[in-house]
Amino acid sequence: SEEVIKCLKGTGMSKYDRNNGFIEITTPITETVTAENQTEGMPEGTELTRGVMLTSVSTDIIMATMDVLNRKALILEIIMVVVVFAIAGVLANVLIRPFDRITKAIMEIGNGHMDGDISVPTYQETEHISNAFNLLHNQMMNIDSSRQDFVANVSHELKTPVTILKGQLSGMLEGVDVYRDRDKYLLRSLQTTGRMERLIGEMLSISRMESGSAAVRQEPVDLSALMAQQLALDRELLEQRGQQLVSALTPGITVPADASLLGKAVGNLLSNASRYSPEGAEIRVWCGRLEGRPALSVENTGARVSGDALPHLFEAFYREEGSRNRSTGGSGLGLYLVKMILDRHGAVCTIENTEEGVKATVRF
Repeated sequence: SEEVIKCLKGTGMSKYDRNNGFIEITTPITETVTAENQTEGMPEGTELTRGVMLTSVSTDIIMATMDVLNRKALILEIIMVVVVFAIAGVLANVLIRPFDRITKAIMEIGNGHMDGDISVPTYQETEHISNAFNLLHNQMMNIDSSRQDFVANVSHELKTPVTILKGQLSGMLEGVDVYRDRDKYLLRSLQTTGRMERLIGEMLSISRMESGSAAVRQEPVDLSALMAQQLALDRELLEQRGQQLVSALTPGITVPADASLLGKAVGNLLSNASRYSPEGAEIRVWCGRLEGRPALSVENTGARVSGDALPHLFEAFYREEGSRNRSTGGSGLGLYLVKMILDRHGAVCTIENTEEGVKATVRF
């Protein structure tokens, strides 16, 4: 045997015969030369191979055991897969259930069957989703409420002048005695129509700005020149009311803005100052720098705003009881439009009471 011959030379070997199903191992049997039996050619400590132990073991039992273990392992793997899928299904159902509740609540809100907030604090994620949706839902409710209020206010604002027009025109057509002076009531009808026209124009401007369809140009605008131009347009109105105009405009104050929109904002501030001031009041207009930044102000005398009303002046259709009522002819949209225009120019308007009246300051 080749293995035996190699083993006699001192090299042990092992061999697995897969075809015949046995393992064969050759182990050398050695003897160490001692001092008593050493010779000249074999000094002490020399190992001599005296024989070979040949061991053969059948692998049939091992293979049979391996087959049994493989079958059991396969059955165990199948059982584990089934158990894992079952556990995964249960966990998935438990984990998805809170999201199903969120989905159901969102669908109910979408169908208009639920007005309150949703609360699913099962997991941190569902709580965050619930809070985010509640925030969005509240914002949408506020927008919807604002839209309804806006439509109701517009309807109310238009209903009054339409009723006046209808009554005056009907009275003139029917020849009612009180409407005999046609020129007088035609003039009133024309003024009422102008009020409606201004209201519709303001609403269209607000609608375009809220929808983003109104382009805001950014080009250098001289504030003093812009205000002087606006003052020239409003001077006749001020003179009709016997109001005095005092202006202090610093030239060379330039800001990047849309001249048309900014002129409308300044015009609304001037119109408000004149409308809510008594006859003979003084209207002061200023343009310059505050704390190194471009600024302008419009101040009226003879009238003030209550402290409770100041925070609400820039709200749409808001009018203070008393001096800021419908008898002044305002629509309640002027300052709201001013705020929208200034927001798009990165400017801020503040209104405060002074010792003599009310002052509106715009800071760019």
